[in-house]
Amino acid sequence: MTSVPNASSVIQTELDPIAKRRRIAQRLWGLDLQSSSRVDHLSAYFDHFRDQAGQLSVSMDDVFTAADILKNKPDSTRQHLRNTMTSALNHGQSTKDTTTSHVQHNSAVPGPQNITVRDSVIEETIVATIRVMLAVNINLDSRTVFLATLGLNWGESQSLTSFIKETFPKHAYNDEPHTPFMASRLRARYLEDHADVQLEWTHHLPDHLVLNIGSQTKTLRVFDLVSLLEMTYEVMKDEPWETSVGDSLKRGCYTPAFLYETLQTIRLLFPPQDQQWLDRKIEFNSRCAA
Repeated sequence: MTSVPNASSVIQTELDPIAKRRRIAQRLWGLDLQSSSRVDHLSAYFDHFRDQAGQLSVSMDDVFTAADILKNKPDSTRQHLRNTMTSALNHGQSTKDTTTSHVQHNSAVPGPQNITVRDSVIEETIVATIRVMLAVNINLDSRTVFLATLGLNWGESQSLTSFIKETFPKHAYNDEPHTPFMASRLRARYLEDHADVQLEWTHHLPDHLVLNIGSQTKTLRVFDLVSLLEMTYEVMKDEPWETSVGDSLKRGCYTPAFLYETLQTIRLLFPPQDQQWLDRKIEFNSRCAA
């Protein structure tokens, strides 16, 4: 087991980017990416992995350790998973002082007491792992980190399976007659040109297809890590359609039905004939963000 990284080891030198990306897919989902062109096609996800791990100063190997623990016991509570993670990482020799470094707080300001660097590393590793494996932004627990951040609340006594079911509730299929719709009018290009709906990209899967209607604007959030959906669906596509959430999480994935349906919404929004329009839009947004 690797030690908690220092600042220089967190920013991992990309000696062989292709090999590193293949290792990520293998360790998170057991997926073997043989073709270099396939790895390049999925580069958006691997850039996301690098950004999320770097943002929280978490090492790649610690993410893999957390992922293994989460997959092994998805029905365990968050507190139990944290304790297991602590035991696993404690086998390594930390480069930080994780036993005597504490945060002192003004008595008038509420906050965690006697928080060690180790507590923060464990919490940030769990949060980073959920982000890169399941594309869900969960909260950093204010009791175990110096500064809490916004995100969905995964409770201490709640299992990962229960949390995912709550985050993505399953709705009963309504087979009653309904008004037919034209698929072409659900294209993102049509919505933007004729319904004044602006697209907003998100890495947070629960926000996918959330429509915000303001006094002057309408914004549709669209999950943009399609590469994550493609990789995990490749892992799950041969599994029974009725595979449970818990069994799917043991593979680090959502259920095959959920992944298929989510990918279908992406294909409906961005059909092949709109690919050039989408490419121009992505290029324009990239220039604006630079």
